[in-house]
Amino acid sequence: MFGKIYDFVPTTYTLPNDYKKFIEHFTRCQQGTNANKNIWICKPTDLSRGRGISLINDITELGYEQ
Repeated sequence: MFGKIYDFVPTTYTLPNDYKKFIEHFTRCQQGTNANKNIWICKPTDLSRGRGISLINDITELGYEQ
């Protein structure tokens, strides 16, 4: 349905399984010219009903339960 309205699909990672891929992509984005605009949406585990969603732009702000 939304494919007809929006023409993008955001890059997503599932932690901890994709942690290495996420760090590599995050690092590449930080080295770009728009590094200060590099904002990531972090969502907690399923069934959280929107609670605990945060925005980060520094890797030290990333926190998750293993």
